[in-house]
Amino acid sequence: MTERPTKAELETLSRAACVAYAVRAARRVQPLTRRPEVAEQALALTEKWLSGGNVSRDELRASASSSASSSAAAYAAAAAADDAAATASAASAYDWFASAADAFAYASLLRRDFEVLARVQEVTIPFDPTDKGPLGPLWDGSPPEWFVEAWKKVASKFETLPWSAPQLDESPPPKLSLSPGDRPELQLKLTVPDDASDEEILEAIREYSTNVDLLYRSLGGRGLQFKPVTIMDPALVEVPHG
Repeated sequence: MTERPTKAELETLSRAACVAYAVRAARRVQPLTRRPEVAEQALALTEKWLSGGNVSRDELRASASSSASSSAAAYAAAAAADDAAATASAASAYDWFASAADAFAYASLLRRDFEVLARVQEVTIPFDPTDKGPLGPLWDGSPPEWFVEAWKKVASKFETLPWSAPQLDESPPPKLSLSPGDRPELQLKLTVPDDASDEEILEAIREYSTNVDLLYRSLGGRGLQFKPVTIMDPALVEVPHG
């Protein structure tokens, strides 16, 4: 399932969860905004609120207003400023994200954020929306090329790059000590009722894998990679006697 979370789904989230969802949407398109450094002020303030820092509603409203040209960031701040508008602001942050160049192809990442947030019993403050928190990295693997190139164009506007910015120096990334074939692998076999449909089985597997991934991230991991699922039906084979 990769479609956008519906308004009804977002309404099931707490205010803090809606804010975290909006922050992640804004972070993924921040370098594409007209004034990314202004968007940073709104996002940094919103993340401070999420971390339990002393931030007033008036500060958040003012930040949302000043970053209006960087809409996704403005909606994140607006979600934090007004409990009643949190759901609508989170949905609007998605709209801005989806309208940005090439970003719509990565909409499944926001669906993943939503599902992780929905699995947590109740997202409350303090909550860490960064790559070190339960939601993990912004991207699956390396950031897309358009994101890196966009940051190269605007990096000079920042004294210190935010946590969401990619590594921009020319040094090659460190090599992994393990080749793909040598990495630890966990194989699970699940037994399901005989009358369960394929859809029910896949939904159970999706829920199970999401919970396992959430647990792994909460312990400091950067996310699990899952291989395709195989559904096997047992077959009765007649065994000859004598």
